[in-house]
Amino acid sequence: MDCILYVSKTVLTRSDLVRFVEVHGGRWSPEPTFDNGVVSDIDATVYVSGPLTPSSEYSEEELSEQARLMKCHPASVVALDIGRDRNSLALACRLARDLMSRWGGMIDGNNMIESVIASIE
Repeated sequence: MDCILYVSKTVLTRSDLVRFVEVHGGRWSPEPTFDNGVVSDIDATVYVSGPLTPSSEYSEEELSEQARLMKCHPASVVALDIGRDRNSLALACRLARDLMSRWGGMIDGNNMIESVIASIE
């Protein structure tokens, strides 16, 4: 499963992410083995998990580069796992853009994902 990582300038809580998922029509599963959110649309599914600590996802070198780009240290990471439905990538990109507009930060994805996000703007 492909994934977009959103790196936040703000410390996010699980409650922040639960509200974010619910605002987008999704639901959060509180089960210990599946503690994440699911946002679905027509032919699209994205799994939202976090908040994750930046140091658990990135090396010191990557964190330094992110801090340079964002002009502050990364505070939280959110993983957007892209489902297999045909419109899942577009939904994940919309969610990533909304995360960025709410809390600032950056999107860590490949060039294809970044071009899809740019086309949504």
